[in-house]
Amino acid sequence: MKKIKLKTIFGISFFFLLVSRILILTDNYALPIDPIILQILYILFLVMILVVNSNRKVNLKSFKSKDYIKVISILLIHTFLWGNVFVNQAMVDLTNSQFKSQIMFLVIIILTSYVVIKLDSIDVFIKASFYAISFVLIIQLILNFSELNLSNIKNIMNKDERYRANFGFGHYNTLGGACLCNIILWSLLNKFNHNKIVPFTFFIVSIIMLLCSASRSSITALIFYFVILGFEKISNNKMSSKKKTLVCIIKIFIFFILLIFSLNIDFEELLLESQRSLLFEKSIPEFLGSGRILEGLGYVSNTAYGTNLTPYTTYWLDNGYIYLLVSTGVLGFLLIFYVIILLIKNFYFTKNLFLKNNIYPILLVYLYTSIFEANLFNSGSINNYVYLVIFLYYIYKINYNKNIIINN
Repeated sequence: MKKIKLKTIFGISFFFLLVSRILILTDNYALPIDPIILQILYILFLVMILVVNSNRKVNLKSFKSKDYIKVISILLIHTFLWGNVFVNQAMVDLTNSQFKSQIMFLVIIILTSYVVIKLDSIDVFIKASFYAISFVLIIQLILNFSELNLSNIKNIMNKDERYRANFGFGHYNTLGGACLCNIILWSLLNKFNHNKIVPFTFFIVSIIMLLCSASRSSITALIFYFVILGFEKISNNKMSSKKKTLVCIIKIFIFFILLIFSLNIDFEELLLESQRSLLFEKSIPEFLGSGRILEGLGYVSNTAYGTNLTPYTTYWLDNGYIYLLVSTGVLGFLLIFYVIILLIKNFYFTKNLFLKNNIYPILLVYLYTSIFEANLFNSGSINNYVYLVIFLYYIYKINYNKNIIINN
């Protein structure tokens, strides 16, 4: 009974924390309490939960949990080194600001994942995340209802003719990412709830607002996500060897169709119209000629680079991988790349079908969207407050229960 109450209390607390972070990151925060104080209160609340539930042991010293510890350690080390050691003295103040933001974010993520592990409450966490994002989406839809327009859906992929709405989210891709995350959470909740119906209204709202955002990265990521889920579902059904061979042939066929399709796309024009060609024309050359290839230009926010608050002319670094390379250099990039390898290792190279079929597709979507936004393990992304906790929970869980099922 006590554990059930703790789960409920934790779910409610994370709901309010995530709502507050969404409002902050979309410049809609208007609560009387300082957001930093709110984060500190949340952290203290999690510590209290851990103290109350101290009777349940979580073995982090075991060799089996090494990947969970590795991911956490590398993220903390990366933030500490580039926030305090490899500091570009020309951007000290900007680096301090980024360091404080990132370290607070990591403390929240790590403590949240640990509480989810201790309470075994991944279902509660996913539900709280889903309703938090849904709540903000609906409020913003109501407050900005005049922006709702689906009459030009056919031109979503056309830069000049598409209609875009952000419903108060500041940027279209921020809205698109939140909608994408919510749809993925809805899909997960349907697996957790079995025969219980997850409110379809929130799914529809997320789809509509995603289409209105005309965020090509999020829309293509959603298609990518459902295609992966569909193939995995077909592959895991009991089939004869001939049918499995047929499915394999279909996968290869679709891959080549997509390859042929991609060859007909003018990627140079696509990069130019999205201004991401500047990454290769300005950002990378600036980085290569800086003399700071190993340690990077400086661990400051993408906003600082994009609004010319740094001594470097990089423009916006709208690519998570290039942002890490430019800001933290080859050394920082390799550290984070190792984290990605650990995630792939745990979710793809596993015999656990739930992780391979449900969590690995989320990881792929996360890595895919990071090609278009500087959101890779970054405190400035709404989705990281959700995805990273899920990843950390299942990295730990798979090492202790190889036969993990949906509800654990």
